[in-house]
Amino acid sequence: MTAKISYGIRRLVLLNTESYSLGDFPLDKPLSISATNNVGKSTAINALQFPFLCNYRDMVFPKDYKQTLKYYFPYENSYVLSEVLTETGTFVVGAAGKGPLSGHEYQLFAIKKELNLEDFLMDATGGAGKKVRTLDQVEQHLGLADHWVKRLKPKQMQDALIGKEITIQGNEKFSIGVFRLKSMTDKNYRLFINVFKNLLHMNDFNMEEVKMFLINSLLPSWESVSYDFMSEYKNFNESLERERDRIAAARSIAKEVQALVRLKADWDEGFEFLSSAFRRIEAGYEREREKKKTDLENMRFAHGEIENQINRIKADNEIQKTAYGRFFSQQEELGKRLAKLERKAAHYALFPGVDVCVQKIALLEDQRDSLVLELGKSTVDPVKRIEQKIKSVQKEIAGFESQLTNIRSNLLFVLKKHFGPEDIQMLMKILNKDILTAFSLENQDLCIHDEPGLVRQLQQLLQRCAKGIYNDGNIRIDLNRVASVDIDDYFNHDRIKQNLALVQKDKAELVKTLDVAKNYQQKEREKKNLDLTIREQSNELEGYKAFLREKQEKPRLEAQLAEAQSELKLVVDRMKDNEDQSALLNKRITGDRFEIEKSQAALLKMEAERQRVLIVKNLEGNTALDREPVLDMDGINIETLINAYVVKREAISDIRARIDQCLVNIELRGGNRFASGRDIPARIKEFEDNTNEESINNYETVLKRNETAATRQLGAMLKNLKDQFHEFVYEIKRFNRDMNKHQISNINKIEFVVDENNNILSIINTLINEDSIFGGDKDIYRVVQRFNELIDKKGVKISLPNLFNLGILVQLENGKEVKSFGSTSIQSTGTDLTVKVVLNVMLLSRILHVKQNQMLNIPAYIDEAGQIDPENQQTLIDQCAKAGFVPIFASVEAQSTAEYWIGLRQVNGKILVEQDDWYRLTAKPLEATTASC
Repeated sequence: MTAKISYGIRRLVLLNTESYSLGDFPLDKPLSISATNNVGKSTAINALQFPFLCNYRDMVFPKDYKQTLKYYFPYENSYVLSEVLTETGTFVVGAAGKGPLSGHEYQLFAIKKELNLEDFLMDATGGAGKKVRTLDQVEQHLGLADHWVKRLKPKQMQDALIGKEITIQGNEKFSIGVFRLKSMTDKNYRLFINVFKNLLHMNDFNMEEVKMFLINSLLPSWESVSYDFMSEYKNFNESLERERDRIAAARSIAKEVQALVRLKADWDEGFEFLSSAFRRIEAGYEREREKKKTDLENMRFAHGEIENQINRIKADNEIQKTAYGRFFSQQEELGKRLAKLERKAAHYALFPGVDVCVQKIALLEDQRDSLVLELGKSTVDPVKRIEQKIKSVQKEIAGFESQLTNIRSNLLFVLKKHFGPEDIQMLMKILNKDILTAFSLENQDLCIHDEPGLVRQLQQLLQRCAKGIYNDGNIRIDLNRVASVDIDDYFNHDRIKQNLALVQKDKAELVKTLDVAKNYQQKEREKKNLDLTIREQSNELEGYKAFLREKQEKPRLEAQLAEAQSELKLVVDRMKDNEDQSALLNKRITGDRFEIEKSQAALLKMEAERQRVLIVKNLEGNTALDREPVLDMDGINIETLINAYVVKREAISDIRARIDQCLVNIELRGGNRFASGRDIPARIKEFEDNTNEESINNYETVLKRNETAATRQLGAMLKNLKDQFHEFVYEIKRFNRDMNKHQISNINKIEFVVDENNNILSIINTLINEDSIFGGDKDIYRVVQRFNELIDKKGVKISLPNLFNLGILVQLENGKEVKSFGSTSIQSTGTDLTVKVVLNVMLLSRILHVKQNQMLNIPAYIDEAGQIDPENQQTLIDQCAKAGFVPIFASVEAQSTAEYWIGLRQVNGKILVEQDDWYRLTAKPLEATTASC
């Protein structure tokens, strides 16, 4: 017989998480994980949700979303990895952290190769304490060996895991197929996710969930539809009651509608007279009104022409004012220019002439050029700079003299006794040389109170110098860049005297240079004075030349002044004529305005009298002008017609009030349902048509037909529920037979039993068989009310899960039967948990497609496994093995029935599980627990 191949999840690895530095777990054989409570057993198995459930909303964790992500993926090189074997090969599927900057999110990925921890570590040695690669680094590392990381979105990972072929990176096809479903529907996938979660959280699996899983599994075509029967019943009943109310309202307003029809006829007759009379009044009035309006317009036109003429005069006056300003300004400007010319003539009366002035300027320029030539032959520093150099040299002389005086009584002489030449050099670079040499210790300018203490402090200062660099932690100075000094310049008496003589010589040279510079400075001032005189003489000459040119223009300026004065006189005369003409026109326009106001008052009086005749709207909202006159009123004078119009208008106003009252009465009796819109004649017509005897008979026929249809629709809904229930009862019996093919521990038989609510089902049968459940039948009404009370008592809507309670019947070896609803507790050590596991295994095996020569390998996590006796543990292992599931026992102590045992241990504050920690358990009697490495 050919051995079956075990496909599925083979291994789980947690790498660099908050609690695990490395957690490497085998999942291909039954595994026992032991540790004290809250150490990390559930943490490991819960991690399988990330790669296999894909979407976080489908996962269950004890902490919230942000805490969970930070717990499993604290770093960008945190991983949850799993090795799976499928028909297409071996894959690594996992989730990699993206780091704190992304909010500890993670990236799903898959690699077609066996899981090798060396691929995720920076070197090939493996083990704890090694640096973990990020996903980018893993991708680069594996790419060199032609293994490619497939980064997948949650939907892509979901489709790939259940065997769908997905397209990634353009047109690359990819599939994994570790969970191949018999049906690829979304409902089937949701059922698989829920069962898979149950296998990872077995202790939280309750009987209500068992019921829903059995329904979804045993009735694949079942839709989770709940019926609110009473809501539907009330909706139908309300609709039918509205039809009954319609019939009653039609009968109650029928007489009022007939009265309304008669009033409408009286109104129509009166409005025909008003519409014809209004046309006749309107025509006579308009002729007279138009004549008066025409006369008034002619007077206004003549008045407007005079106003236009006045405006033209005003506009011309504005032009003349502008011209007056222009000519006046021109006259003033020309007068000023001629006066200025006279003043210049007086100024230049004694001017020597152009040639004499030119000769004088040339003589001054020769004197200036001679000075420029003389100044150009010498180059001397400025007087101020030479004086500064003399002060500097004088300071050096004072320094040398001080050195000679204090050569054996200064600070440098004292320090020479304690420090060598190199240290002296370093101190002179750090300290001010004048402090060391310029002060005498014999006066109060510099006093040494504690010579040893001073030496110690200077030694500490030198200790901060190394290789010519001073560094005290606060500042760093490269003293090599400071020029060294010759010590003899400070201790050799002859050398100091020699340096003093050189500086004194320099001072004498500078004094001589200062005298030369001061002479040079005097000549510079003379040159500047000559330049100023030449410039003033040249400016005067140019002014005289300009005067000569302007003098030639004097006749032309005098002629222009005479012309401007003539034009100014013409403008003044024109403005006087305009003022005279404007005065005459204003006098005339005052009289015209009085006549216009008189004519306008007459027109307004006639229009006020016309207001006695008011236009009337008909019931449709149209006026008399909206229709042609029906009656001939040409022979009636306007005054008589107005009186008749007012009387008739008052009469139809009373009729309109009575029509409105009828409409209010009909509305109060619910009559608005028989008419639509706001058009009163149309509403009256609709009231008449919809409340006659024929219409009422039609309403009663429709009511009976709708009662029958509503009853059939509600009956079909209840019958569908009843059929679903009977189908589920049949399927649960078949499921019980399959489940009892394998004995569990000391139990002869386990069955799921259905406790149907007989009262609800009985009422459903009664209502299904009724021809009509509406229409006021008191017995049927009581049945419906009883049905409503039962539904309210359960606090649910009517649906298949709410038609029954699911319980479990257990027959022990001694023949005793125990039936329990709402709880799975069984009087057998750990049997209730064993039943849960077997149930989930059977449900999942119904969903997954497994070929004949294949077996699944899916982990089932069982917490607090120590509560299950060894016999039940072995039964559970055997049952799971046949269906391809691997129990993972978590407890405080090792469970001997498992094939592997791992005891969790902490290293440096984190859990570390390596393959060396996998202990294979030796076959033994049930009461013994031994382990060998």
